[in-house]
Amino acid sequence: MIGRTMSHYRRDTIMSYESMKPYGMALLDYFNGNTDAVLLLERDDGFVQEEPVSIFFRKPPDFFRHEHTALSLCYGNILDIGSGTGVHSIVLQDRGFNVTAIDISPEAVEVMSKSGVREPH
Repeated sequence: MIGRTMSHYRRDTIMSYESMKPYGMALLDYFNGNTDAVLLLERDDGFVQEEPVSIFFRKPPDFFRHEHTALSLCYGNILDIGSGTGVHSIVLQDRGFNVTAIDISPEAVEVMSKSGVREPH
C-alpha cells in the first residue's frame, strides 16, 4: 500500500514555484498511483480543510456546472492558464481546439504531458 500524502498549501501565500510545490507534488503523487493523496488548504482566517487530490483529476461527467458553461464558451486558439492536471485542456483538444496549457508548477506540467495535453508549459 502506498502511504498517504498530505501537502499543506496556504491560499494567502504569494504564488511562486516554491509556494506551489506542495500542490504540484500532490498532483504527481496521485498521478503516480497514490490515490490517497490529499491537500490541506488553509485560508487566511486559519480555517483548514482537507481536499482529496482526486478532485483535480475529474472527468467531464463529474465537472461542475460552471466548468461545463466555461468550456462551452471557448472558441479559437485557447490559452489555459493555471491548467493544473490539464483536464479542461484535454476536453477542449478533443473538441478540435488548439490549446496551450500553462502552469507555474513543473510537476503539474509533467502530469499534463503524461496525460496527453499536446502543448503543456
